[in-house]
Amino acid sequence: MSEQSLNNPADVLEAIPAGLGFVPTDSIVAVLLSPAPQAGSTMNAAGIVNFPKHLNAMRALTVVTAHSLVASQIGAVILAAVWDGPVTDYDRSRLGALEAGFGRHGIPVMRTLHVTTLSEAALWADLDSGESGPTHRHQDSLPAARARAKGQTVADSKAEVADEYAQVDPPAPMLAMAEPMSMLLDASEELAQVISSHAAPSEHLVTALGVVISHSARAHQALLALGLDAPERAAAVWTVAATRLRNEARTWALVSAAIFHYLAGNGTRAAAALRLADQECAAAGLPTPRLVDALRFELHAPTDADAAREKILFLLDHLDQLDRT
Repeated sequence: MSEQSLNNPADVLEAIPAGLGFVPTDSIVAVLLSPAPQAGSTMNAAGIVNFPKHLNAMRALTVVTAHSLVASQIGAVILAAVWDGPVTDYDRSRLGALEAGFGRHGIPVMRTLHVTTLSEAALWADLDSGESGPTHRHQDSLPAARARAKGQTVADSKAEVADEYAQVDPPAPMLAMAEPMSMLLDASEELAQVISSHAAPSEHLVTALGVVISHSARAHQALLALGLDAPERAAAVWTVAATRLRNEARTWALVSAAIFHYLAGNGTRAAAALRLADQECAAAGLPTPRLVDALRFELHAPTDADAAREKILFLLDHLDQLDRT
């Protein structure tokens, strides 16, 4: 979300689904603003954090603390309570606790809003001032149109995001790595073509990707480098690969998808991919790779696109130290 008027809460609310990558329900959403926004000016969002309505205070404050590590990038916050029904005194106490948590780190809450839904047209209300106004249906909003123009998908729910990585049968066949360099060159050439042409990855490419990323960190690094200038498209390719691969290859395809979703500013899909990578490791009785933990840490740190790219380049340069051997 970027360049939204501070004077129009409807614009802020309508931008939340595209910013998160899904339409939140029964949630408290914190829109983190860049430093020193001025009334009547525009704002840039440094990040968006989604909490469940029945907020666990310790979890919320942990996230607040994580964001405080980069508090210089956060000038203020707008809180949005998104659920069908009234805001009770108990709800207000949870919202107040979250506001106090931000305040302890020197981050003021500019507004606390309530809206019953972000999917359909509704009325928003400012819980402090009593102001209210209309919002558009999400699909009819300007942020939704911008997301469609970029090829970004906004899921109807957070659960639907994880479904994008669900395993699809039959799995891609895995081959022996008889000629590593030859297979890497073939996979690199086809992957570059698929990313540039927006074509669907073939079964041959998915198989080649699975074999190569399971072989070595350097081979994996070479493939990842091909998507750095087109992260949305690269994320889509690696997501398809994750659905068709199994075991270790699926884990590293999920991590690859997470990298590109992070670069594309889609923290929700990156986080979902990392959670599934955790599950793959647990099912195999293996420890979670340190690369997963490093990426998860970066997801909690609001940053701009250039800084995100620099962080990923650093991680790729150190893949062999992050459980990639």
